[in-house]
Amino acid sequence: MTEEDEGGMWSIIKSLVSRILLVYFVTNIIKSFSGGPPQVADNVAHKQAGLQPSRNLFPPGQLFNLHLYLDDSEQRFSNFENRSPFWQELDIQYGDYSSGPEEKRTAFSFYARLSTTKLQGDPEVTQ
Repeated sequence: MTEEDEGGMWSIIKSLVSRILLVYFVTNIIKSFSGGPPQVADNVAHKQAGLQPSRNLFPPGQLFNLHLYLDDSEQRFSNFENRSPFWQELDIQYGDYSSGPEEKRTAFSFYARLSTTKLQGDPEVTQ
């Protein structure tokens, strides 16, 4: 190797290291602007909020009915007595994702009011 080749190799290494350092500093600056991960001291005791974990409304295998009402008003829908459901599915088993038709339904430009009740339940919504 000649001295020119060594200078060429040194300049390549120097260029590579300077690019790596540039990327490192730029990413650290971006992290500091965005907040980065929270810094937590090891000696700090964490207290969990008193929230209960979420759970399913229906247990697996629960039978329920599904009623779909269509309405052209954006006001709260509560007139279940004078309306018949647009679509109704009875005796659906919760957690059964394999039964039913394979056809696809199209979207509607109405407000859909969906009521899910336990088997033999009334779709009337109470507050």
